[in-house]
Amino acid sequence: RNLIKGIKLDKKPFRKKYKNAICKCNTCIRAKLTRKNFRTPRVRINLDGDSKEKGVISADIFEVLNTPSMEGFKHGLQFKHKDAKKVYVYGLVNKSGDEVLKCMKDLVEVQLVADGLQMKRYHADGAGELIGKHIRNYLRENKSTGTTKVTWTPRNTPEMNSISERANRTLKEMALALLLDSGLPSVFWFTAVQHAVHLINLLPTKTAKGYISPV
Repeated sequence: RNLIKGIKLDKKPFRKKYKNAICKCNTCIRAKLTRKNFRTPRVRINLDGDSKEKGVISADIFEVLNTPSMEGFKHGLQFKHKDAKKVYVYGLVNKSGDEVLKCMKDLVEVQLVADGLQMKRYHADGAGELIGKHIRNYLRENKSTGTTKVTWTPRNTPEMNSISERANRTLKEMALALLLDSGLPSVFWFTAVQHAVHLINLLPTKTAKGYISPV
C-alpha cells in the first residue's frame, strides 16, 4: 500500500486471491512455526501407538471438585488397559512417586494377575511421579514386566495420551452425575468414582475380543 517509501514490496501477498500464498522467507517461516494440529482431518496421526499393539496400559492423574475425599484423597490415579478396556482407579493423598509406585505394584502383582492381562507397554504423560526412575526400575526388575516398554508424551500434549484423558473425563462426569443425583456432599467424590469405574467395567464395549464387558 506504499506505506513505506524506498522499499519495493511485492503486492501479490496483499491481494485477496493470493491470501493463501505461502511466504518462502526463512525468517517468516521460523517466526510463524506452530505446533501441528492433532485434529486435522487430512492427516491421520496415531496418537497412542500402533492400533494393533497388544498389552498397552495408559495412566493419568485427575482431580474431582478440588476437595479431599472422606479417605483423605486429593487426587485419583487411573489406569486403562487398551485391549480389554478395563479401568483401574486408586486414590492419592499427594502426587508423590512413592504413592504411585505402591499403586503400580498392586496393579501389576494383583489386579492384572487376577484378570489374566499383561502389560507390554506403559504409557503416561511426562509427570515425574508417573514415569520416574522408581517406576521404570520396578517394571524392569519385575518378572512379568521385565520387557515392558515405557513411553511418555511431551510437555503440554494431552492429545498424545488421549485414552487416559478420555477415560478421566468419563469418570469425572459420571462421578459428578452420581453425586448430584444422590445429593451427597462433595467429600464422597472418590466413592462416586469407584462406583463409576464399576459401572464402566460392567457395561459392554468394543474390546479386542469383541463387543463385551471388560470384566
